[in-house]
Amino acid sequence: EGFVETTLDNGNYSYEYVYQYKDHLGNVRLNYAKGPNGLVIKEENNYYPFGLKHKGYNNVIVGRDHKFDYLNQEFHDDLGLNWHSFKWRFADPSIGRFFGSDPIAEEFYYQTNYQFASNNPIWKIELEGLEGEPVNDGTDLNDSDTAWYLNRVGNKKILTFGLHNIDFGIVERREASLAGPVATYGFNVGAAIYNSISLTWRGGMNGQTLTDQVADGVQGLGETVQRIENGEGTIQDAENLTAGGVTFAVARTLRISTTRSSTATSQTATVAQQVVAEAQRLNPNVNTTTLTPGPNASRSIPARSTSTRFTRAERSAINEIGETDGCHTCGSRNSGRASGNFTPDHQPPSALVPNGTSQMLYPQCLACSASQGGTVSGLVRRGYDPNFIGPVQQ
Repeated sequence: EGFVETTLDNGNYSYEYVYQYKDHLGNVRLNYAKGPNGLVIKEENNYYPFGLKHKGYNNVIVGRDHKFDYLNQEFHDDLGLNWHSFKWRFADPSIGRFFGSDPIAEEFYYQTNYQFASNNPIWKIELEGLEGEPVNDGTDLNDSDTAWYLNRVGNKKILTFGLHNIDFGIVERREASLAGPVATYGFNVGAAIYNSISLTWRGGMNGQTLTDQVADGVQGLGETVQRIENGEGTIQDAENLTAGGVTFAVARTLRISTTRSSTATSQTATVAQQVVAEAQRLNPNVNTTTLTPGPNASRSIPARSTSTRFTRAERSAINEIGETDGCHTCGSRNSGRASGNFTPDHQPPSALVPNGTSQMLYPQCLACSASQGGTVSGLVRRGYDPNFIGPVQQ
């Protein structure tokens, strides 16, 4: 809803408050306002699936004609073109296709380079003329297109492990207790640990990254130590230092335990070694650089399947890793693509492992992705058999 400029018969301008009705794709289907005799329809838009407007009964335009209509893209009707201009390409709604080839077509080899919204315009929107995006208004908690580590509202990264929008509150520190100073000290240390977890939870739901929160925590502990060194320390500073030490010890223990029990990661490394051995058996001169997690591999996310139809959440996570740590093969922080997207690279490569193999996704740049494609294709042509290395179950 908002203000709209209209022209009166005498040539003067007036402003009035209008209301908009939008469909599930975000298209404005109806503009209406309150007139002296009731509601007045200012503009009505009805679309065929790919954005072509119905004719004959939705041509009501009172005031200025809005050229930004379907998916909020500009409509060009000059010279009889009737095109929608997206950032990278022009789309013809009458045929449901783009005129130019997809700049990131290598990521969508399973469909035509000229498709619109993955040929699914009812439940997908087109992003800048590059790729189709599943519609998710953030209210469906069962929407698989929103990952567990993203806030359902706004898709911000959070640290709540799927338990969203829960506020644990803050425990107030006690100055004194009938149980004595030792018991009071222990209570306050426990409260400090609890509050740090609660504040971390809150920060995550507000989109603050773990890196930023750790940096803030380190800065706070540094200031505490500085006060103690200057002889200005308080009993509360001592409680916070004790709480910080306990939290660090627990986190270190959990990290070691998680690392030792990370069967998916260790399994990936084992399968990668088998893949390399089989590749070298077929071709002793093969370049195996892209067949395993590269020297710059750091963080990764689990692969749901061998599918290259990645969700927005997966792409966002891979791009964040790539922009920070770079391509896992060459270390470049430049994806090499006009879209800026890194390729979510399945490791080990899907064509070289048996069905059911656990895989991880790492960010990969365009050049390394192309190199990997050539290597894998060459091995397949030589008769590479994924089952030769033995089935590996998740």
